[in-house]
Amino acid sequence: MTKVFQILVPDNTLVSRVISCENQVTELFVIDRADKKFVAEHSAELNKPALYILVNRDKRQLYVGETDDSIKRLRNHEAKDFWTEAIVFHSTGDTLSTTEVRWLEAKTYEALKELGYYDLSENKVAPQQPPLKRNQIYTLEPIFEEAKNYICAAGFDIFLKSKNEQKEELTQTATAEHIFYCKHKESKAMGYLIEESKEFVILAGSELRSGIRPSLQPSLVGKRAQFIAEQCDTIGGRSILRANYAASSPSIAGALILGRNTNGWTKWKDAEGKTLDQIYRKH
Repeated sequence: MTKVFQILVPDNTLVSRVISCENQVTELFVIDRADKKFVAEHSAELNKPALYILVNRDKRQLYVGETDDSIKRLRNHEAKDFWTEAIVFHSTGDTLSTTEVRWLEAKTYEALKELGYYDLSENKVAPQQPPLKRNQIYTLEPIFEEAKNYICAAGFDIFLKSKNEQKEELTQTATAEHIFYCKHKESKAMGYLIEESKEFVILAGSELRSGIRPSLQPSLVGKRAQFIAEQCDTIGGRSILRANYAASSPSIAGALILGRNTNGWTKWKDAEGKTLDQIYRKH
């Protein structure tokens, strides 16, 4: 069944936001750690039983919890340094009890633990499912699926693939093509050269450096802006390539990733540190 999600972004940052879905009595909050104003403005909605997840996407770390009062709990978690965003899932009315969100907490933790792609070591003790009647569990299982749909709609990949599936995809790609990397403290990308045409394919999931630098030639400024608008998703303020993209050359690919002029033949390096130039032009 097709679901239509509505996303409320108070200040157009696409960081803190509220996600709802037509005909559902649940909603999801995505809260940037530093966004105290957003939390204060939604204090009336955030004081009820909720499943919450603290997230650091760069380090792939999570903490799964439940609470009666999200505002109070997030304040308590300010002592935890690892997280940058919080996901809060609750009912818009009073349909989810404390016991039921405890069940959702345990179910969420078990599912993420089984996938194994995110680090859950911040949960020092695994959440335990409370005793519930069978009919209560039948009612909660579709609500858990709702929570997963919300989280995916919010741009988080925590339920999408297991660690083994990620490794298998990367292995298959690496086997088919010689993979090269373009790394910077603000970005990370990977791709491969099509030797016949000298096009360079940037792989989906590559992250672009924010902004442009003065060295970027004027003809590429608009091209990069169009590339971001048409080919990338904005997640947590970062531009992430949605699908594989063939740039006309390694240098153009490097410029799209880094936002500055670059010699792609020396910037893109494989896992052993060898450049495209060394691999394809050495003779």
